Amino acid sequence: MKTLKTSIDIAAIPEEIWLVLTNFYAYETWNPFIKDVKGDVDLGNKISVTLHPFDERVYDYVRAYDESIRNNPEHLINKKKVKLNDSSTFPVKVYEYNKNKLLGWKRNSLFLGSYQHTFRLIPIDDKITRFENEVSMGGFLISLGWNAYIKHFYNGGLNIMNQALKLKTESNDFYYDDALFEERQ
Repeated sequence: MKTLKTSIDIAAIPEEIWLVLTNFYAYETWNPFIKDVKGDVDLGNKISVTLHPFDERVYDYVRAYDESIRNNPEHLINKKKVKLNDSSTFPVKVYEYNKNKLLGWKRNSLFLGSYQHTFRLIPIDDKITRFENEVSMGGFLISLGWNAYIKHFYNGGLNIMNQALKLKTESNDFYYDDALFEERQ
């Protein structure tokens, strides 16, 4: 199994981050890595996840909002950008769910290998929460493409999602659109 784990400290309580993290129908408004999640997210349920490749558009999105990234982008991503396709949608099963603390989904495929994505919220103090974003993958195809592009794609994607979640949560700008909510249900 190959694993990538990223984290970021967010100036918010776990409940505030959880609200943004699980407001799936609004992902397209703030999340540059996971564009969409469809289905009822609860333990044992099957859902559909759409990832967007980590390309120049996504890099510019994050860079525009974070001065530290503009001054030193090497700490966020490898400069090698990979364009896989417009998006990648696949089914997963929710295998971990603990409200305000933990969310995890996974997929096992004989051909594509295994995939697990886990989000953890760890209170640091009464005003700061550490958000951990972890992906684990295994299988023959993963081993073949890991160093060539998979680890760069996911490492960049996890980090920009972390940055975007921090910006969204700390902005106190909660997005709610009745029409979009109805469409996603």
